[in-house]
Amino acid sequence: MPEPLSPTSATIEPAPCDEHGTYCPQGSPVATACPPGTTSNRARMVSVDECTSCEAGSWCSAGKEIKCPSSTFNPDTSQSNQGACRSCP
Repeated sequence: MPEPLSPTSATIEPAPCDEHGTYCPQGSPVATACPPGTTSNRARMVSVDECTSCEAGSWCSAGKEIKCPSSTFNPDTSQSNQGACRSCP
């Protein structure tokens, strides 16, 4: 179980989230990655609701979109591991 934030580390305003694929909710002193299978091409997000589904042809982990390797494809969205990339026929 994570330790509770101390009054000196929490924020009223969201911390600046300059990294794509992360969001900083009110009260958080650090960025949180978008959930598996989601990402964002925007910075300075404040809510997990701003994360978007990972596109077909890739998979997403820790808020990062990773394209499928050469000679593979992924027809589905919201995939969270490289196993979603299938060999081309």
